[in-house]
Amino acid sequence: MNQNWFKIGTSMRNPSGFDFMIAKWQRQREGNSVFDNQERNKLIYRGMGVALTAVVFMMAVILAIALKKRDDTQETVVLTIQEETHKTIVFGAEQRTTKNSWGEVTAYSERESFTHYLINNSQEQDYVMAEITVGEDKADFDWTFGEGISPKSRKDVVAQYLYEKEHFALQENTTPADYWLFLKIKTEGIYDLDIWHGVQEAWGGNLEKYHDISAFVNETGRVCSLREYNDGTALGRWIVYIKDDFLYVLECLENQISDSKELNLPIRYFYYMGILEGSLDECTWGMDDELFYWRDHDKRVTTLENPHRIYTQTVGTDDRWSHFPGKTPCGILEKAEYIVSLSEQSPEIRVCFTLKSNAADCYLPDIGAADYLYAMEVSEAESGKVLQNGEVLMCVDAVDTLRFEDLDKDGFLDMHIVYPDHAVVSESNAEDQFSYTYYWYDPPSYWIWNSSEKIFEHMSKRDLSERLNENLTGQQEAGSMGVKNIVVVQEGDSLWGIAEKYLGDGRKYRIIYDRNRAVIGDNPDLILPGVELVLEIVANR
Repeated sequence: MNQNWFKIGTSMRNPSGFDFMIAKWQRQREGNSVFDNQERNKLIYRGMGVALTAVVFMMAVILAIALKKRDDTQETVVLTIQEETHKTIVFGAEQRTTKNSWGEVTAYSERESFTHYLINNSQEQDYVMAEITVGEDKADFDWTFGEGISPKSRKDVVAQYLYEKEHFALQENTTPADYWLFLKIKTEGIYDLDIWHGVQEAWGGNLEKYHDISAFVNETGRVCSLREYNDGTALGRWIVYIKDDFLYVLECLENQISDSKELNLPIRYFYYMGILEGSLDECTWGMDDELFYWRDHDKRVTTLENPHRIYTQTVGTDDRWSHFPGKTPCGILEKAEYIVSLSEQSPEIRVCFTLKSNAADCYLPDIGAADYLYAMEVSEAESGKVLQNGEVLMCVDAVDTLRFEDLDKDGFLDMHIVYPDHAVVSESNAEDQFSYTYYWYDPPSYWIWNSSEKIFEHMSKRDLSERLNENLTGQQEAGSMGVKNIVVVQEGDSLWGIAEKYLGDGRKYRIIYDRNRAVIGDNPDLILPGVELVLEIVANR
């Protein structure tokens, strides 16, 4: 823009304008000893008119430029263009080599390794897009560079990339070629998890069966790669990298002269010679939403209702994968707080669990429950009066592992804590993971509410069974007065589990099934949550 201003200023000082008129007047005055006043006045007036016209024109031009500049500033961020916006590379006989993570040397032709020009030409830029046409003997590059002074320039470059991606159309009457897009943006202030979701949205909308988008992190944890896979095989049309607060995208929009195997070569070269240059670290470990979250956060607070509960997690280290540091971030349950009424007539109580160990020191095993000791405090929710202090084992890498249920059927809710299998938890995306089939590793821990003492008493499964039989026997004796023994099926329940819980022996599930066949149906293995089952309780069972 400054160059244009300079050119406009030069044109206004053309010798045929006002300067030329002054020069002509001076020459006439020097050549005539007797000067005609009338002619002199005409010449002066003519020169003044030309000068005035020039001044008015220049002011109009400057005003128009200023208004346009103001509008551009207010409405859009104008992308600055590098002096050389177009570049053609002619391929020769040169061969380029690189080593993979196992030290194996692979040779690439210039056509296959054109991405080295992308790497070199974008090193000093924060926001870059390139449109690339790769033929058999040459590659043409059209560059766009953002200003790099605000997030808006990033948005502009990304918007342009997405536009080219969505509205790409092959030009007619052209030599067949492969058409690529390249994007580099600074991701400062953007979470890796948001990038992960954005990639899934941009490329995962119409994936066929056995297609998926997977993310991997290298051994240092500094580089993430995101790519489409078909039945476990990486596809070569596009790839995304996250490294050192930068996002890199290389995508082939149309492959006219290359097959899928050949398309993978530029991507591999870009990876090894650009992203991992000088390093033999491979992107080898799978990532998920949880791992992406803890790459950018050191704390998470989750609030759930019915009952009201708050979970506070802090970042910890998954020591199972100490030889893969990029895998280490994980969430550790630091505090869990519940507010609940144990009966319709009871006031609310507050139950708080606080991890007694340092979160960073908690070891997550390969299998089994990652259970650690928590301090338990029970208090009145309104007054804050402490009713009970104690200790309890809970799982550190999962939330919501406690339920309030009337386990002994005395009319008051009790605490039911489970220890989920760590490997199952890490692989599950279930919103509500509390079920007997999900938490299969360890037996639950039962804390029965003593309404007279206003404390929770820890009971074994055997103790709970005896207490339950006593209460149900009493209820059965009151059955003559119209009291029914009803159990409401919960998600994850089975007839075997219900028989074991209420009758003391899972093998007696047939008794429950025969009594409730009308509501269960023909399949005793299929019972739906919410179904009410009538139990026949025998004293001292």
